[in-house]
Amino acid sequence: MQCFTLLSFNLFIDPYGIFNFITIKNVNLSKIKQETNVRIFKSLEVLQKKPKILLLGSSRTDVGLNPRHVKQLDINTVYNLGILGANMYEVMRYFQQSIAVEPNIKKVILGIDFFMFNENRDADASFYEDLLEQKYFWSSFLKWTFSIDTVFASFETIQWNQAGKTLTPYDDYGTRNEKYFIRYNLPEESKIKGFEVTLKRFLEDRSLYKDYQLSPASLEYLKKIVETCKEKNIDLYIFISPSHVTQWEAIHKAGIWPIFEQWKREVVKISEVWDFSGYNSITEEIISDRMSNYLDSSHYSQAVGELIFQRLLNQNHNQIPSDFGTVINTDNIDDYLSTTRNQRALWLETNSQTVEFLNNINVDL
Repeated sequence: MQCFTLLSFNLFIDPYGIFNFITIKNVNLSKIKQETNVRIFKSLEVLQKKPKILLLGSSRTDVGLNPRHVKQLDINTVYNLGILGANMYEVMRYFQQSIAVEPNIKKVILGIDFFMFNENRDADASFYEDLLEQKYFWSSFLKWTFSIDTVFASFETIQWNQAGKTLTPYDDYGTRNEKYFIRYNLPEESKIKGFEVTLKRFLEDRSLYKDYQLSPASLEYLKKIVETCKEKNIDLYIFISPSHVTQWEAIHKAGIWPIFEQWKREVVKISEVWDFSGYNSITEEIISDRMSNYLDSSHYSQAVGELIFQRLLNQNHNQIPSDFGTVINTDNIDDYLSTTRNQRALWLETNSQTVEFLNNINVDL
């Protein structure tokens, strides 16, 4: 009887938003625990939904790529499996779980980021290897439903909703809610303050830019994804995320620009990629609280994500800025890196206000 009561309670509250059988305002409308348990609930949703189109990567994919915006993608078969703060091992393992659950995956869109290849970046504490070994939804779901952690998550969900919260972190396709991100992830809901906090964190955190060490193992994990897609005839699109130019300036400030360039050289040895980073009409947007391209220095908006989709999937070329996105490979990488250096020099000459903004961020290097 107690087990049945526990199961019914957790199914009704549904703190991770897996079923959404019943949602009641002030009770369980907002699934606040999704955000802090993203590695659990997204794995469970892969087991349940068995998606045939995957969006992979870090929180930049998680926030910025909304499959609802792309007509070429069947919304009923696509899932955003972007993971907050993921390193390349985690990305590979979630990809491998997806393949085990749905062998007929048709398309993978993978956003890669420099920090994901940092030797100092360990898997998150909420990353459960045994969960990714599961192939069947109900066995895995019942395990988590009967856990004491899920009970606590259910009570926290009720408390959160009783405070009048209505926004939920994620939609049904695994994409983060932009309004939720702005309200609860940005200090005082200010993008300017979000820039300050995010850049400071990237410069001071050893798992991000401070004391960065390029990981050969992470490059191998990327290689495994590429090889698996080739073996299984999966259409693979790899791109480097278009974070704001201040992210690239932070890399310079951390003294690791040569490693950043070497990372790109190593990546194109594995596969050609679309590079949306660098200095262009999207990434150079002036910092303000009314920015349309960015939520903070790291995370691009879903409007920019739509441009990425259009470029990757070869649609609506007239709507995409001509300087946004370049295919890089072993043939053009040296010329491309040289061009990027020249673009930076020009940007520095004409954007003293943004440079001063970055220089005024006090960091412990």
